[in-house]
Amino acid sequence: MINDNINLGWTDELYILETSKSLDAVFYFTYYKPLPTGRYRLIKEISFNDKIGYAAFEFDVK
Repeated sequence: MINDNINLGWTDELYILETSKSLDAVFYFTYYKPLPTGRYRLIKEISFNDKIGYAAFEFDVK
């Protein structure tokens, strides 16, 4: 669902988790409605102090 011809903007949110803790959150992807039922993975490039890494999470659409 990548479309390089569309400029989308959003606010980056910061979530700090302590070791061995988890986070349950609800995210709204209204731009992509309707998402077909299935398992998805979001991958976000992140940078800090000139280092680049990636954060990823999977979710299900029911």
